[in-house]
Amino acid sequence: MNIRTSLIAFFLVILAASAIYLPMVGEQIGWYNSAEFTIAAITLDVPHAPGYPLYTRLGNLAVSLFPGANPAYCVNLLTAFIGILGAGLFTLMLCFYGLSWFSSVLGGFLLLTCKTYWEQSLLAEIYNLEICLIISGLLVGMALEKGRSCAITGFLAGMVGALGVGHRPTFILYALSLVFFIRASRGSFRPDLKFFTFMLAGMLVGLMPTCDLYLRLQNPHRVLLDPMIGQGFDGFLRVFSATVYRGGLFAFSLPEIVSRLIYFVWFAFADGGAWLLTGAVAFIFMPRQPVAKALPSALLTIFLVNLVFVINYNAFEAHTMLLPSLMALAAFAAMSVEKIRWHTLRNICCLALVSTCVYSSAARVEPPDNSPKDFVRQSITALPTGTLLMMSNDIEFRPYWFMRVVENFRRDISVQLVDRLETAELAALKPAIDNGKLYGSLIYPPDSRKKLVASYSIIPEGYLHKIVPAERFFEDAPSSASTKTAVEPHFYPGAKPVPGGYVKYSYSFSGSAEVFKKMLAVTVLVDEKGRTIERNGIMVGHDVHFPADYFCSNGNLKLNLLEVTRSLVIPTDLSPGNYRVMMMAAEAPAGLPPDWLDFLPREVNLFNLDGFLEVFTLKYGLVCRPLLKTLNLSDFLGEQSLRHLWKTPVELASFKIP
Repeated sequence: MNIRTSLIAFFLVILAASAIYLPMVGEQIGWYNSAEFTIAAITLDVPHAPGYPLYTRLGNLAVSLFPGANPAYCVNLLTAFIGILGAGLFTLMLCFYGLSWFSSVLGGFLLLTCKTYWEQSLLAEIYNLEICLIISGLLVGMALEKGRSCAITGFLAGMVGALGVGHRPTFILYALSLVFFIRASRGSFRPDLKFFTFMLAGMLVGLMPTCDLYLRLQNPHRVLLDPMIGQGFDGFLRVFSATVYRGGLFAFSLPEIVSRLIYFVWFAFADGGAWLLTGAVAFIFMPRQPVAKALPSALLTIFLVNLVFVINYNAFEAHTMLLPSLMALAAFAAMSVEKIRWHTLRNICCLALVSTCVYSSAARVEPPDNSPKDFVRQSITALPTGTLLMMSNDIEFRPYWFMRVVENFRRDISVQLVDRLETAELAALKPAIDNGKLYGSLIYPPDSRKKLVASYSIIPEGYLHKIVPAERFFEDAPSSASTKTAVEPHFYPGAKPVPGGYVKYSYSFSGSAEVFKKMLAVTVLVDEKGRTIERNGIMVGHDVHFPADYFCSNGNLKLNLLEVTRSLVIPTDLSPGNYRVMMMAAEAPAGLPPDWLDFLPREVNLFNLDGFLEVFTLKYGLVCRPLLKTLNLSDFLGEQSLRHLWKTPVELASFKIP
């Protein structure tokens, strides 16, 4: 195909991708990395390993070009342009490989309409930049295959290689695919001293962002998350090589690896449409062309290296790391259509597949929402001045810190990042606890509630928990077998319940400590037909708990009257209608019935199941509460393993959502 036709295909995909992506770009931030990358673009602080120096500098440039605009919008717009460019370069690569412009455009659309690729182009993220660098490396390899050992090719080879490795060190594994291109050149590629000189010059240019990363790491005030990991050359290597995450590799057993591999087949089918997978499989079994070219072998190598790495790597949002595999499948799927001999039929198939991809993807991909910011506002706005807030580094801290840096939100509170709670950490938190100023979601570490109640007690307040001294709760009288058990609920007539807010209630318990330790309180939100609320097959709007789990466990609990204060979060996406808050109590000597916990979330990417559940738990105010399958009042009342303390549920409150 000539250059003119290739450029037409390139710009056609660029224009189409712009029309699809750009209207969806907004000022949103995501739950995980996007807020961090946006902050890094504003401040030039170093984000998490491996530091992503190229993306950080590009983000800083984007923010600088539009000084009056929202920084999140600027960096999101940059990411969208990178995603658009990636689809265009992918189309150009297929054209240079020898596909017709119809098949090449199909390949570009197969890539840009993959759900993951699309979503990663709408928020500040780094994976589409990796795709651009991989495709650029393949284009350089195709030039080497044709024997082009000129200075420009050498310079580009060095620069792309250095930029790619500096962006993500795993790029070096993909760079090994250049061997196929050099071997396919059949001796026509003969580099000379000039080629290597310019390649070295390109490497020096490509290493500039990495050198910038080294310099910024030497300043502890330039490290966004952990000031101890980047000092000196050893610290730089730990960040650059991402060895701080080495525990995530090869973390799965053989059965788990097999199940993840099987799931990948479904994931590729669901993410990119039927032809992404079936077309790629068809290409493998189709006869090869007489003169072999290196691109299919290089793409297959990238696919296998990426798939093996991700299948064996335990990370949140692991599906985003599979974009190189999806890119390879998109190329194979486009190549399979090219095998149709009748040009008219082939072009019709390409048009049909393109329209199907766009239509189905538009129905599956939704613009980013404001749930991270909403959570921060709903959970933190009402905290008293001087609060010390324990937060998870991965999920809660980044949206809050973005709002603090960009919007001056709640600069009057302090943050304690927690990845463990040991004796020393608890001792450092004691002054804030004594002053009633320590709060946290307690989502991380997973055993945080157990660690805290060894010395303190916990009061749920909306999305967060307040940690208080144990002596604030009284233990009046010794337990007695003859003590009558009674539970009296009370509702706090505070603010009107609204979606995203919460209601406070309490109940007084009188009885023996033995009963209290086995007592299960069930408080649920139901609609006017008595149905509980669910999302993704998981019940929301509930406060199912064992109250004894929130009281200091150090010593024997002896009581005859105890006031328990609780809260229940109203789902932020609650539909208009009439609702009631219902409560019941029972003894559960065997714990929660296993059947209640038997759920698999609907419409969830299993490569990111843990990450999804973390977000879900925070978003719906269910931290320190069990995630339950959808249950109704009859399910609670009919459970045979429970001994109910009263026969019918008590209505605590009723309200209407207009």
